[in-house]
Amino acid sequence: MSLMDYLIRKTSNKLEIKEEIVEKVVRHQWAQAYKVANTKEQIEITGIGYWSSSPAKIKHRLEKLNYLKASFEQHLLQSELNQLSKDRYIKLLGFADAQIIHLNKRLEYHEDRLERVSTGSVQLNNGEEMDQGTSDL
Repeated sequence: MSLMDYLIRKTSNKLEIKEEIVEKVVRHQWAQAYKVANTKEQIEITGIGYWSSSPAKIKHRLEKLNYLKASFEQHLLQSELNQLSKDRYIKLLGFADAQIIHLNKRLEYHEDRLERVSTGSVQLNNGEEMDQGTSDL
């Protein structure tokens, strides 16, 4: 039994709610948190607190991942590796690539946000942009 299944069962028993309903709520909350975490600088999970990301930390992590990726690629070029080791390096390389893509998207968001703030344009809830100097609201 996975940790998530255990927590769902425990919550279901404590609250006397069907496991299916608790599972749907938990999966929905985590899906929403994942979506927001990919597009926002800071998210709040009710009852848990705030999670935020720093562009400096993202850049540092990207540097580390690029170093690891180069190292994995170098190890793959070695002909004396057995197939199991090659498979492990390929798996690690795939993980590093996925993380690099994810972190580049987050860094792009931070840079776009910084650019919008420095130019004085603000994005409204409906997606339209307006100059901070005007106040037609």
